[in-house]
Order: sequence, then structure tokens, then C-alpha cells
Amino acid sequence: MSSYESVLSSLLPPSQPHIFSSLPISPHKALIPSQQISSLEIHPVLESALHILNLDLPSAHFLLRHMQADPVFEAMYLHGILHRVEGDIDNARAWYSDVKDQDVFRAAWPGKNGLDDAVKFLGRIEERKVNRGKRDEMEDEELSAESLREMKAVIGFCEGKFGTEKLSDASQVWVSMSEKNSTELIMYNWRETQHFPVPDFDIEKNCKNSDALLDYQETHKVSSTYGLRDKMVKPDDPITLPLPPHLKAFLEAHD
Repeated sequence: MSSYESVLSSLLPPSQPHIFSSLPISPHKALIPSQQISSLEIHPVLESALHILNLDLPSAHFLLRHMQADPVFEAMYLHGILHRVEGDIDNARAWYSDVKDQDVFRAAWPGKNGLDDAVKFLGRIEERKVNRGKRDEMEDEELSAESLREMKAVIGFCEGKFGTEKLSDASQVWVSMSEKNSTELIMYNWRETQHFPVPDFDIEKNCKNSDALLDYQETHKVSSTYGLRDKMVKPDDPITLPLPPHLKAFLEAHD
């Protein structure tokens, strides 16, 4: 069985080139089988970070949507990074702003101008998104290096806070959205879905696994997996996507 260290190493240079944006194709093909990450049964925040490194944004987003409010600021920040990688810069700016005063954000963007520096970085990525048809290898290299630095800083912070050991019961980790203030919940759900209109969807028929979700996206030309996932997975909806064993406690705790 793979160790956390070996899996992380397999997702970082020189094993894999770091890709700061999954565009023009999103979701990008995962670099390694996602099961190699989920089988580690580590803290869900750290698992989400590895899924982002692996460019498996649907798996990361599925976890992060259940940890998108305080006190899980690390997950909120990763939610912003996920949107940065998928090219949704407006959503990324919003999530970054939400955590600008938190330790995990300061670990990646230190100093009094941390948020300004981060926003400038997002702006550069947005510009490359607009001009992605134009070759600019130097800019791409700089953005990749800055993205990798940010991810390493966040992962290092999470390693120190949560550890990398196997977590047999994650029930105490999750922030139950049904327990959050309704205004706050509406704000977060609005942010996640406003850009992604999607057709009505039969969860039981079409979402037995992540591959079915991606097949549906391709078949119906849905612009973003995340809008679809946000529509189909709500706090009170039955969740039919398969979860690794250590996350089943979430369903049992919030049944």
C-alpha cells in the first residue's frame, strides 16, 4: 500500500509537472488513480489538497462542499484554490477574501499585503486564461512556480495541523451545513451555482459514481462539473457517490 509521502511525491515535480490551470479542458484527466489518494484515509482537508494536485477536481470539490464554512478555514482556502485551478477566478477571489485573516492563508501569503499579492496572482492567471491561445512560456513557468509554492505552503500547514496519519473516523471533522446559519448557507450555495446553469438531473440513475458524472457532463456539454455537483448534492439530498470508508462516518453522523 502506498504511503502518504510516496503519493505526495508522485504528484509533485519531478514526478509530474505542476499544472496551475486545468484549462482549456476542465476537468483535466487525473495524473494518478484517485483511489491511491482516498485509500490513504487521511484527514479530509489534506485528502482534498492531494486531489487538487492530482487534477481530480470533482473528487476534491465533493469533499470541500461539506467543509465550506468556519471553522474549517483550510478547506475554505482549498475551495478557492480549486476554483483557481479550474479557471473560475471570480469564485477564487471570493474564497481567498473569506480566509484572508486566517493562519493557513498567511502561511501561503505572508505580510501585510498578502491578500493583494494573492489577488495579483489570480489576475495574472485570469489574463493567461483570456490569452491562452498565445504562447508565453516564461509567464507560464512563473505562474506554475507560484502555484506550486502556494500549494506546498498550504499542504505543509495542513500536515502540521492535522498530521498525515490514517484517520479512521472523520465524523468530527465535517461542518454540517444544515447546522449553519441559513443566510450563510444561501450565500455559499449562490456563489457556487450562479455561473453554472445545468439541466435537471436524476441522481439515482446518473450519479452512481464519479465516472458517470463526467460522462454526463461530456454528453450534455455541461460547462462545469462543479455546478452540476452543486446542484445535485445538497445538504438534505441522498448522496449516492461512493465514499471511502473513513468518510462514511459523515453520512452516519448527519443522517
